[in-house]
Formats: sequence, C-alpha cells, structure tokens
Amino acid sequence: MLDNYEELDLSLLKLSKNEQKLKPIVFNSENNIIALKSIETIVELEKEWKDVQKFIAGHIQSDLEQFELPNKLIWNIYLLFIIPKNIEIKEDFINQIESNKFCCKKYVLKVDDINNNENVKDVIVKQIPLFSHFDFSISEAISSDENIIKHSIYEKTNKRQLANKFLTSIDIKNKIEEHEIKSFINTLKEEYQSENRADSV
Repeated sequence: MLDNYEELDLSLLKLSKNEQKLKPIVFNSENNIIALKSIETIVELEKEWKDVQKFIAGHIQSDLEQFELPNKLIWNIYLLFIIPKNIEIKEDFINQIESNKFCCKKYVLKVDDINNNENVKDVIVKQIPLFSHFDFSISEAISSDENIIKHSIYEKTNKRQLANKFLTSIDIKNKIEEHEIKSFINTLKEEYQSENRADSV
C-alpha cells in the first residue's frame, strides 16, 4: 500500500449471501474513504449500482466507529464503479449514477482490463485528480479463502447461538404457558365449586 491508504477489513460484517456479492473493496485515508466495485456487464451495473451504495450507507457510513474511523469521513466517501472499456453504456446512464447524491460521490470508470491492478489505478489517477496518490492491490483486497472461511465460521457460530437462544426461549415459554393453563384450570374449578356451594344453600 502506498501513502496513507489502508484497506478496511469487511470480513467480519454480518452479511447475507446477496450482500457478499455486493461488497466492494474499501480503502481509507485520513481524509477519504474509497470503495471500488468491479462490474463486468451493463446489466449487472443497472441491477446493482443502487444496492452497492445502500451497502456503503448501511454497513460503513452509518457506523464508522466500528472501523475506528473519524466521523468527519462520513461526507468524504467515494464509490468507484470499474467497468470494462468495451461495454456500451449510454452517457445519460453514467450521468444518472454520478449525479445521484445519496450516501456518497460516485464515478463510473472504464478500463481496458478490470483485473489489471495497474490499469485500474492509472484510470483512477487520470480521471480523478483527488486520488493522484492512491494505490492499492486488488489481489490482496479481494476476499481470500481465509476471509471467506472466517466469515463462514462467524456466521454459523452466530446462527447457532441464536438458535440455542430461540430454543431456550421456546422451552421457557412452554413452561410458562403450562403453568398458566394449570392456574387457569384451578381458578375455574374454584369458581365452579363456589357456584355449586351457593346453589346448594
């Protein structure tokens, strides 16, 4: 990593399978947060761009403290959609994305090869002067097998704990209901006996 940009560790976020697919690569400096999302087709971009920004808003912007980041960064978040240069995309659609003011500033960047680290970096630096000192390593940023395993263990452990808690609560609820039913039956018996005594007098 060059300069003072560092990758945020998103591996322990509690994400659904769909959110895992939407998860961008995120870096931060003292002044900015940069999220990179590689998109391979126009259909994918049309379908996911709003969901990716919602991911940023819900999992990062809304809780910077979990990453030990200062709140001043809340308004300095940039989402960069990296797409292949050969994709045919209308300028109106690019303008729609880039002019959208929800959550963060957005850019759509065309590159020759979205899997080429240097190619992506060069396009970012040329098209967005603000990031002239930005560098990164996609090979390190993409979720590794280790991170996927860690997330899977975390998710399964969390689900197991929730399941145990739920089963315990059901067991307790059943006992309470059983006690309440017995109490109600005893009350009915007492009322019935009391009425019988009153009728016999």
